Formats: sequence, C-alpha cells, structure tokens
Amino acid sequence: MDHREIEESNIPDLYLMNKLPIEMKLRFEEHFVSCPQCLNRLEETEQFRAALKNELMPRPLFETSSQQSRALFRKYVYAFAGLAILISLGLGLAWRAWSQQRRESAVLMELRNRLAAESTSLEQEKSRNAELSNQIAALSRQQVSPPVFPLVITRGIADSGGSSVNSILLPQSPGWLILLLELPPHPSAQSYRATFRDSRGTLVSDLSGLKSISGENLAISVFSSQFTQGSYVVSLEGLTSDRYTPLGSYSFQVR
Repeated sequence: MDHREIEESNIPDLYLMNKLPIEMKLRFEEHFVSCPQCLNRLEETEQFRAALKNELMPRPLFETSSQQSRALFRKYVYAFAGLAILISLGLGLAWRAWSQQRRESAVLMELRNRLAAESTSLEQEKSRNAELSNQIAALSRQQVSPPVFPLVITRGIADSGGSSVNSILLPQSPGWLILLLELPPHPSAQSYRATFRDSRGTLVSDLSGLKSISGENLAISVFSSQFTQGSYVVSLEGLTSDRYTPLGSYSFQVR
C-alpha cells in the first residue's frame, strides 16, 4: 500500500470511522506502524475529530492534555497493530500446518493403497504358481515316458500347409514333450539358449543355461499346453566368452 493509494482513497479517515474492509484495514495497519507520515495524519485527524466533538458536546470538568492524548493514542494504535500482526501470523502458520498435514495424509493413503494392491497381486501370483506346480507334478507322475520329437535346422517359419520337415503331434492330455535339436558344429559353446516364437513373432518361451551331453544333440523339455496347432520356430544361440552367438533356427509344425 503506497501513499498515493492512501490519499486517493481517503483511507485514514475511513480507518478512524471504522469503515474500511478488514483486508484493507490490516494492510493499512501494517503500513502506518512504520510510517511516521501516516501516523501524524491519523493523529491530526483524530485530534480534529476530538476537538469538533468537544465543541458539540458539553465540556467535562477536567480535559486531558494534548500530549497525554497523543501518547495514549499511539499506545492503542501500536497495541492494536501488533495484535493484528500476531493474529495474521498465527492464521498463516495454522494454514501451513494444516496443508502440510493434508498432503502427508494423502501420500500415506496412496502408499497404503499401493502396498495393498501389490500384496494382493503377489498373493494371486503365488496361488497361480502353486496351482501350476501341482498340475505339472501330477502330470509328471502320470506321464511315464514323454514323446521325443527330433528337429533339424531349417530356415524361416513353417507354413500352415504343413510343408515343414519338423512336425510335433500334441498329446490328447497335457504333458511334457522332449524336443531333440540337431546341433551344428560349435565345440566352444559353454551353454545354449532356445527362444520359441509363433508365426506372428510372439514369444512363447525363452530357455537359457541349456547343456548338451553328447555335443551332437540338445534335448529341451517343454510343456504341451504352451503350444496350439500352428507354425513355430526355435532360435538357438550358443554362449561363448560371455556372449550369445546365433547357431541356427528350427521351424516346426504343431498338429
């Protein structure tokens, strides 16, 4: 608040008549506490109003001196302004504390909801894994000798017409299958990785750390429920010096 606004709006007179809005009143009080010019203006206006009032009303027996009136007025003005500042500071601190507490409560609630959702997802995943393990164990006990299907190296993916040299026949009941991959010459391979994809390129299975006993063939156990009738390809890589090297592709038809 500057003096131009104060003079144009006649703020000192409105303040003394208690006709200022509360917000403007607080702003003016914060201003005149440190402004001698406005304090003098208030004092002069108040003295004029007091003199006019004395002229219109019967005079008391004893009148307070001008110096005492000015000191008393300054005392009340400073006290009132200080009280207003303290109230404003208190309200500001209370609002900040309430806002901080509200933000912290919202963050805590979000963390609790996220933890509950993750716990539920983890429990569901554990339940599915346990159910799948039980099914695999039961089928393993029932299936004495899983069928073996040899696969030779080919190019590309087998077409739906069944022209692939590699073919797999799904059993009537879900069970294990053994795919016997013909290995190309690569004596330095430490282990192998086999990646299964369907005709659309969707990943079906990715197996790593595979070992060959004979060095000529690689036996891979897969579960029949992973496949449906259609064309697939197995990409084989060999691990050499901590990096995988492509060795060949095996396309096959599932019937």
